[in-house]
Amino acid sequence: MLNLTPENDSQVNHYQHHQNVQLITPPSSAKQSNISSEKSHKADIVNKYITEASVFILSFWKNPQQNSLFNTQTNLINQKDYERFTREVLKRSRCSLLGLQVAMYYLFKLQKNIKQRFISNDKSLMCPKRTFLICLILSFKFNYDSNYSFKSWSKISGLSIGEIKTLEFNILQSLDYDLNCNVETFEKWSLLLNQALEKIEKLIDNRNSNTTSLKRTCTSIEEENNNIKRVKIQTV
Repeated sequence: MLNLTPENDSQVNHYQHHQNVQLITPPSSAKQSNISSEKSHKADIVNKYITEASVFILSFWKNPQQNSLFNTQTNLINQKDYERFTREVLKRSRCSLLGLQVAMYYLFKLQKNIKQRFISNDKSLMCPKRTFLICLILSFKFNYDSNYSFKSWSKISGLSIGEIKTLEFNILQSLDYDLNCNVETFEKWSLLLNQALEKIEKLIDNRNSNTTSLKRTCTSIEEENNNIKRVKIQTV
């Protein structure tokens, strides 16, 4: 696991001194203030997107006997806990929005396997955290020429190198080794994903409402996914 704490007291004192200076020193110009405000706005958008994405991903593992995605006592995993995990992995890996969206596309392609995981006894799909991590690793491999080593992913996630390799092999098999996501396919996926996240945003704003709209969203996405699969896959 990565050590995110300062290494010694001098670093702590330096950090505290730096914080005090920031608190008592006003912005040197209006331009700097605007830049800071813009960064804060972007951070809010990213945080909001990750929250909605976490709910969307967990919907694949949702207990079909429960009506609420936000029932932390009966669902397989606490949504807030999963969101913290997702946020930390994305932060440590310095993942881009593109990387996250492609990882979610792989998860979406796996949804039928995820629903049948108890029948097939596919251990690689039992844990939402592990499955997301492997899909993120595969997304990095598809999108970028230079990638983290298994050792680096082990440090990022806390899993052993051997477990990561085994999970990756099993999930690749479930995906039929097809990681391709050309421009046309990605554009359709982005549109469907944004539609789903917009409806999830409304659910988050009113957690006491039922999840009928989300169920309809997932159903419509599943139907549209058949159209995506019909798109001729070409190498980008």
